[in-house]
Amino acid sequence: MELIQKKDSIKHTFSFHDEHFNFAYQEKLGSGDTDVEYADFPQKSSVQIEQNEWLRNVGYLWVLLGIFQIGYAIYSDGSLSGKGFWLVVGAACVLW
Repeated sequence: MELIQKKDSIKHTFSFHDEHFNFAYQEKLGSGDTDVEYADFPQKSSVQIEQNEWLRNVGYLWVLLGIFQIGYAIYSDGSLSGKGFWLVVGAACVLW
């Protein structure tokens, strides 16, 4: 029996056989596979946390927008009141 999980560019394949199973993965950074005997199956599973790339990218965009607003206000001798909002929000998204 074979199970396939896909999310964006990440693909996990689980192939179950009589004595072992095969785990294969394919993602942006590379691919690989491993065979595990059922008797040797580890008691503890592993956890992988994915970063939200969309939030990071929009954070960078907001940081650039905030820097542009502050720079334009300084250039045009305008008020700096409230001009750092997008800079702060963007930095928070990048740090998250």
